[in-house]
Amino acid sequence: MGLWKKILFLVFYFVTIGCTNFHSLNFASKKSFLHDQDLSADTQVGPLMQVGQISGIPCNGVSLNAGMTINDAVAANPPGTIFCLAPGTYAQQSIQPKDGDTFIGSVGTVLDGQNAVVYAIQNTGNNVTLRNLIIQNYMPAQYNAAVHTDNVSGWTVTNCEIRYNAASGLEIASGMTAQGNYLHHNLQDGFTHQFGVTTYNVFFDSNEIAFNNYTDAFWPTDEAGGGKFWDTNGLMVTHNYSHDNHGPGLWDDFNNINVTYAYNWIENNSLGGIFHEISYNASIHDNVLRNDARLGTCPGWMFCSEIGIADSGGVNGGSVEVYNNSITVLSSQAGNGIGLIQQNRGTGSYGEWLTQNVHVHDNTVDQSNPAYVDSNGNLYGLTGAVQDVGSNAIFASRNNTFQNNTYILGNNSQGFVWNGLWLSLSQWQAAGNDVSATQPTPTPAPSDQTGNGVVILAGGQIVDGNGTVFTFDSAGFSYRNGVADGGANIVKMTYWNGSVYADTTAYGQWVSTADGWIPAN
Repeated sequence: MGLWKKILFLVFYFVTIGCTNFHSLNFASKKSFLHDQDLSADTQVGPLMQVGQISGIPCNGVSLNAGMTINDAVAANPPGTIFCLAPGTYAQQSIQPKDGDTFIGSVGTVLDGQNAVVYAIQNTGNNVTLRNLIIQNYMPAQYNAAVHTDNVSGWTVTNCEIRYNAASGLEIASGMTAQGNYLHHNLQDGFTHQFGVTTYNVFFDSNEIAFNNYTDAFWPTDEAGGGKFWDTNGLMVTHNYSHDNHGPGLWDDFNNINVTYAYNWIENNSLGGIFHEISYNASIHDNVLRNDARLGTCPGWMFCSEIGIADSGGVNGGSVEVYNNSITVLSSQAGNGIGLIQQNRGTGSYGEWLTQNVHVHDNTVDQSNPAYVDSNGNLYGLTGAVQDVGSNAIFASRNNTFQNNTYILGNNSQGFVWNGLWLSLSQWQAAGNDVSATQPTPTPAPSDQTGNGVVILAGGQIVDGNGTVFTFDSAGFSYRNGVADGGANIVKMTYWNGSVYADTTAYGQWVSTADGWIPAN
């Protein structure tokens, strides 16, 4: 990097507010992007791999250059062809793949609709693979996506950056693997769904979903924010990082069954963290959720819970299990902890939508942020259950349980809601909930940590492979062995292979060296 470029880079680095991202930290050495890897034993929260475009991906196939018409090459070749897209901008192209076609880009390969084309990729083939592409500035209608997959199946979408599209970035389809993608700054949401069909066996893993609905063009309670899954059977949502979306972090709605949310990192979204709505059997475990609420967006009641279960429950011997999650509630912004809701929503494919057979256990919930009371006297910063159907069945006869959870309450003297009452911890326990619950003293930020994937926020400490202690304060300034070292606007530090990485916004990630901070790539 030339001297003047480095100076300008540093100027922008010090004046730009940061955002956490994984799109420059290389996680690829830890776990392959391939769907057939066993992820069950890996308990790291957040992406296991670098998201977005990566360098060094081999491609042996039909070579294409910017300026060529991709569909001409598709038409001239049989189904199952591999197309290798060289770096450059492929302007106003809308690819119509054949069955089994593969499109692989290099760093700098951009499909740009230039706000003049509806779809980047059309739904003309099954078992299509998209890899290492930037897809931007396409104009799908509301509830549609730049990557359009209506009525096709078996697609694989990996290491793509999908951004600045009207409506959504990626449409989910049966048999889809979506892994290592960076879905950000789309006008409605990062990903969306198909209507009118059941979507089977989706693997949605190690993606970053950020800053969607960033202009507030869409109302989040309809559908906007991180994204929504709809009418799925066999949905696996693992190791994703969903943050700063104007809407929910991750949301499944209508008729979903056999759903898993595990090892996701969800923070700073405006309408709750994980929302399981009018659906059935699910497992929600080992996620980290924090600060997912904003006044003016949250509609009140127990909506904007970090984990919300609305009119959803176990059927046919199944359950909704919510366990081993770490939750921090932004009570002052109308946020809640774990919320169960029963309304009259009707009947789906597996029976009436009832909040039943929901088991909430072994979670840690920090509700010590000062509680918020709205103009109607409603209290937030709660865990519990509510209903508006005139029946206490959700409390008395639907087999909904809270057991063995840990609550950090601070001065929150009424942190629970049950059967129409705001309750203290002792009253909550007297109602039969969490009879063995604990309330520890809040612990300080982690210190002296090493190990790949360890993350600290402001106030924590992290130690690199040489024994140097790094920290940063709430203003984002970094310190090395207690001495300011020039880092600014930092929102997160991560340890990886002996080095400490600091995340910022517009200029991504920096890595520590003996001589100071340098760009990570």
